[in-house]
Amino acid sequence: MPARVDIAQKALELRQHLLKYNGIPAQNVDRAAHANIKYYIKNYGDVPEIKALIEEFSLDKPNDSKFEERYQTINSILEKYQCIPADKKNEKEYQAIYYFLRHYKDRPEVIKLKVIYADPEYFPLNGMERSEHPRKFFIRLYKTTWGMKIACDYALYVYKKYGVLPAENTHPMKLLRKKIGRYDYYLRWHHHSYDFRETVKNFLRELNELGCDDALFASKLKEITT
Repeated sequence: MPARVDIAQKALELRQHLLKYNGIPAQNVDRAAHANIKYYIKNYGDVPEIKALIEEFSLDKPNDSKFEERYQTINSILEKYQCIPADKKNEKEYQAIYYFLRHYKDRPEVIKLKVIYADPEYFPLNGMERSEHPRKFFIRLYKTTWGMKIACDYALYVYKKYGVLPAENTHPMKLLRKKIGRYDYYLRWHHHSYDFRETVKNFLRELNELGCDDALFASKLKEITT
């Protein structure tokens, strides 16, 4: 007769596999882990420890009946932070978002969340710009006219696609608020001031033509063109 399974210990073991492979690994990647996870989901899915894993890593099929409930939960977290929270500060919420966005990655509602909250899959628009180390990328993003252009292009893309600007605490939106809000200061600060001025003007004009009524952007456009 087989020994009784310590389900709590087994759940910890399965969680390590899920973390390692960012979800259930393919059979050709780790056949044993794949089979083990599938077995416990199927046979112990109502046990609290295994049920918790299913919820945390969104292990049901993409068309499962729990999608709407999960979507509302993830959407509420994103609205609270106005960005995808950092993993080190909000590990549990970050992981819930991470696995949800990837598990349901092909659903239009999820693609919309990823775009508005500047998921790395979409921001910047040219993914090759993120091939460098993240720290180096964000230093360049905030300190160069190149970074300003990247943020402007992204905000316009989001507005054209969904009729809203990126979420307030995403990197592109924080950069735009910071530099457009203190336009005169950053005009002097940028080495290529002409490029910076034209980037801002073109961005604000296009947003205005699209019907965006953001208070800061509308007032700044009026200020620098009159």
